[in-house]
Amino acid sequence: MEGTKDDDDMLLADDGLKAEIRARQLEAQKKIMMAAKLIGPKIGQTMEKGYEYLADEMNRAGYAVLANELEMEKALGHLKVRCCRALPVVKPPGSTA
Repeated sequence: MEGTKDDDDMLLADDGLKAEIRARQLEAQKKIMMAAKLIGPKIGQTMEKGYEYLADEMNRAGYAVLANELEMEKALGHLKVRCCRALPVVKPPGSTA
């Protein structure tokens, strides 16, 4: 049995409940990412291993988007560490040390 155009329009309509569910999902994802950023560097032997562990767990739980965000955080953290080590110490003009 085929639905009418009105039925299709009702299925595709964006109502207040859908908007509320989406807003709650986004808020939950923000909180999950905040928690992961806080504990990721601390739970593994290294920062990278901590983020990898959390990303794997998020993938298993069906949160692939959040796992990808954690992979980006891991890469950014790695770059920050490497860049800070690579930057030479800038001496102020006129110093002799």
